[in-house]
Amino acid sequence: MTGSSLDSEDKTFLGYHDRSDEDTDSTYNEETVSQPPRRLIPLPSDVRAWFLLVLSVSIASFLSAGFGYWLRKGCTEKECVRMTSSYSPLLDVVEYYDYQFEAELGTENVYKGHPRPELDEVWERIGRIHPISMPEEYRGVLNKTHSGIPYPEEMGGGIMVEIEVFHQLHCLDFLRKIIYADYYSRPENLPRTFEVSDKMLFNHIDHCVDYLRQFIMCASDVTPVTSNWVLTHHSPHPDFNTMHKCRNFDKLLEWAEEHDNGGVPKQSPNPSWWPAPKLADTVLDFEPDFPIPPHGPPVNDTRDM
Repeated sequence: MTGSSLDSEDKTFLGYHDRSDEDTDSTYNEETVSQPPRRLIPLPSDVRAWFLLVLSVSIASFLSAGFGYWLRKGCTEKECVRMTSSYSPLLDVVEYYDYQFEAELGTENVYKGHPRPELDEVWERIGRIHPISMPEEYRGVLNKTHSGIPYPEEMGGGIMVEIEVFHQLHCLDFLRKIIYADYYSRPENLPRTFEVSDKMLFNHIDHCVDYLRQFIMCASDVTPVTSNWVLTHHSPHPDFNTMHKCRNFDKLLEWAEEHDNGGVPKQSPNPSWWPAPKLADTVLDFEPDFPIPPHGPPVNDTRDM
């Protein structure tokens, strides 16, 4: 192969066809007739092949980029909530926001301080138990196939449930009152949960402490806490004003209040009720007239028969 032209074998290998070979009369002598410069033009079949190759590479690149973006993007907020939570009628209500804790010693808010009526009022609201109805088919996914009190049709049907966050806050409020027992032991401030035997009172305390322990360990918050040197302190002081990704509690509370099903279904005692060897000294046993909306008690509608 010379520097100015390509022989037929080389041109065939490269996928080109020299049309000037066809157009030149074979009787002409190359030495006596000057020829125009030869143009190498790809055949139509070669153009299609290159086009398909480029198209295939482009599609593969697009799909790879899309798949990579999908992997990077992960689940949507709603999908992530469902992946990291047990079933709940409130899953579609959950939304997140960034919040920096205000947890330093001495900070003030409506939930802190010495007992007073307005403090009790805010704790009473966030710790109130709201019985709501859950579709019966979800008992299985909650491992509660053999547990649950059904609502009658006139109350909308479904299974009566409460939402854990409110019971957790109820427990925290109970422990808060234990800490300030000198105030809440006065007759004018005495809560119903204190009107029990000593055994029941300490059972309630142990229940709440261990219940909250299990929740804290289950959640296992791994947010880093920095520290700073502080005058008059010999050790670094933790900075508890940490950043968190929080669920919108106010929205959950409003939903629960709006969907409160009005109390516990009334039933007469029957053989299907669970035996309760460790629950005999409950608050309800000491409060036969305790109102229905928070917890109960079941009503024996045969007592007048």
